[in-house]
Amino acid sequence: MKTAFTLILSLMTSFLYAQNEENRIQTDSSFIIATQPASVYKGTYKNGKPFHGFFKKVLPGLNLYLVDEYENGEARYQYSKSGLEQHSGEGSKILDIRSVYKNGKITDGPEYVLLEGGLTIKDWKEGKLDHFTVDLFAMHYYNRISLKKTSDTILIRNLEDTVSNIKIYVKDQHLIAEMSASGKPVFYSQQLDNIKGVLPAESRITGIKKDGIVYYNASKNIELTEEPLHDHKINTKLLMSLLLPKTTDLNVVFQHLGDLFSKEEALLVIYKSGASKEKPEILSFLQTDAQGKIDSGITWTADARPYYEIYNKGKVSKKEFISLAAFQAVFMKYMQ
Repeated sequence: MKTAFTLILSLMTSFLYAQNEENRIQTDSSFIIATQPASVYKGTYKNGKPFHGFFKKVLPGLNLYLVDEYENGEARYQYSKSGLEQHSGEGSKILDIRSVYKNGKITDGPEYVLLEGGLTIKDWKEGKLDHFTVDLFAMHYYNRISLKKTSDTILIRNLEDTVSNIKIYVKDQHLIAEMSASGKPVFYSQQLDNIKGVLPAESRITGIKKDGIVYYNASKNIELTEEPLHDHKINTKLLMSLLLPKTTDLNVVFQHLGDLFSKEEALLVIYKSGASKEKPEILSFLQTDAQGKIDSGITWTADARPYYEIYNKGKVSKKEFISLAAFQAVFMKYMQ
């Protein structure tokens, strides 16, 4: 009887403790919110989840923390401090930036997205992405990539290379990404609807298929040398590896970039050129002449009977009927 009573008491105690933990009140004095100064901030949990008050969360590996303010189970505001530099003293506790939540998402102010080896900070204004930065961290290495959209251009810069930049814009109903160095264009990439008819002259034409979507691009090394591309390697990797959506709406493109740099895969583009968890299927690798006609290369065509062709000096030197899956091995052998 005594053993049974002891067991029941123990179970009741554990149950009450669990209930108290799920509905506990926590206090925190490690920060000060500039607009709501207090010596201690309280946060109440309900059913184990933040319900009302202030809740601190630390971004692992960084000297950075955020505080969410809840009202009746809904996140209303997030408080943070500008800058990633080390802070010390009482001033380091003051959070002077406020972001606004709406339906569980930040719609005004900075949004912090922690990635392995990096941190993306997206600045929102009235539900629209205004600009964002990507901070890169590695052993003895730091760099910041900044992306800003104006009415007709998306500008990409990085702290390591202040000489070059990438501009994304629309010209003649085509989306173009162009890299400049010291104010002079050195490389560009232009989206194509298809590879029929006259193509951009003296350009490299590439085609891939990813997630069921076909992408064709024409690119050209304007300087006709490799030095500018090696000298500006971060921007070169970005320009050659970013797969932009098929659209001429820069708002859509900018939102796509914001989503991309909120994922781990985006950093692989920077740290390891071309690295991706999902490899696209290759369709074309061609070179055009001064008249915009195909001069050399290899391309696969979807048809009732799909086939590939190899071009040499402006003429088809080989044609074979083959599936896209089988063409991948043919392409790899051709490129060796």
